[in-house]
Amino acid sequence: MRTRTAQQMTKTKPETYTVYEFGGFTCGKRVGGYQSLPPDTFAALESFVLENRTRTDYTDYDGADTIELMGCTSKKGIGEILTARNYVGTVTLKDGTVIEILPKIGKNIGAERTKEIFLRMLAALPDMNFKLSEMANLDTRRMNIYEIFIRMFLQEALGLARQGLRSGYTRVERNECFCKGRLLMDRHVRRNAADAAHFYVTYKKFTPNRPENRLLKSTVLLLLKQTSQAENNRLCRELLTHLEAVEESRDIDGDFAKCVKSRATVHYEKALNWCRVFLKRKSFTAFSGEQKAFALLFPMERVFESYVVRALRRSGLFRSVLEQDESKSLFTDGGYLRPDIVAYRRGDAYPLIMDTKWKVPADRSKISNADLYQMYAYGARYKSPLVLLLYPLAGADPHFKPYHTHKGAVPCVTVAPYFVDLEAEEATMAKSIFAAAKQLTPIGAGSGKP
Repeated sequence: MRTRTAQQMTKTKPETYTVYEFGGFTCGKRVGGYQSLPPDTFAALESFVLENRTRTDYTDYDGADTIELMGCTSKKGIGEILTARNYVGTVTLKDGTVIEILPKIGKNIGAERTKEIFLRMLAALPDMNFKLSEMANLDTRRMNIYEIFIRMFLQEALGLARQGLRSGYTRVERNECFCKGRLLMDRHVRRNAADAAHFYVTYKKFTPNRPENRLLKSTVLLLLKQTSQAENNRLCRELLTHLEAVEESRDIDGDFAKCVKSRATVHYEKALNWCRVFLKRKSFTAFSGEQKAFALLFPMERVFESYVVRALRRSGLFRSVLEQDESKSLFTDGGYLRPDIVAYRRGDAYPLIMDTKWKVPADRSKISNADLYQMYAYGARYKSPLVLLLYPLAGADPHFKPYHTHKGAVPCVTVAPYFVDLEAEEATMAKSIFAAAKQLTPIGAGSGKP
């Protein structure tokens, strides 16, 4: 009898390669600050990126026709380079290798602190379903972002299982050795003409094998194959013992359609939203390819905006904070404006307009003309005396001068950049934005009737 060696029995842990925004990967050699990937891994990632670059059947959160995950370039003496763009998250390749892209949040903070801040920002997105308290016990040093998401789902699902899975009545059609429910005479005659000991019947059975639980089991089975983290593996197997009486979903779309919100299943909502992320790959971007890679990626422009909006709303310093407002247009028949944030301070008749920019200005001494034109249009149409351009601090020079329209110009608009310190707590961040807006608003502006 052949015996397997210890080396054969040990499952090789997939590699994780981490890079920050605008960082890049090279093939086989580490030069010029680029992260080196093995040739096979580089080829798989490059194939995945190139295939998705030409796809137009997927859309990002803002409705763009195409998504470019990474830029593909070539430099003399270095070779091919894959450079990360403004999408942050993880890409898991066919062999289990994880490509982790982290946001460039601070100048001198490590990967662990970056992950903590990024997850805090990510929790502000309306589509994400976790609270900051759920991350308290996670060891982010040893887990990539995808493994962290897996752990959050498993903790949520285990909470459901330990409370007791919801059961329901399911219609069953079987050839039984007892008569129960309604006898299906035509099928009974065909199947049991010479067998008086069986009855072809249909009846309702009270069982945990309902759509919600089938989706949970399908997700757990999928993640059991994907996770390389020992504790996540253990939690998956524990969950499977709770789901032993539940079948795997054979029609994922059909089971999701059967999940109806009610008071009896309201506690399933968060777990099912995680199931959509893993089973239907429903995140801000959807990538697929011949390499069967799974990408869970988020545009930092949108993440940054949602995080600032949540901080302002929770601060209580504003009576109203609107996101992506479309109530104003440049022309009577179109040209609708959509500023990121329209906030009304208490006692002010006119709003404070804010636009988030997830970038460090190329020229640290001035704002680009395109951004100035855009901000002036917002201020003029909303009759706002102040428009703030919010940038991440990220080591940039925070001492930009505000831009004022010429004396006597109508309307009078001030456009000012402000650098948001993402390492600060949400409340502190909101107070600093409020204080900056109060300081920069022209005296006497904003009060009175609109």
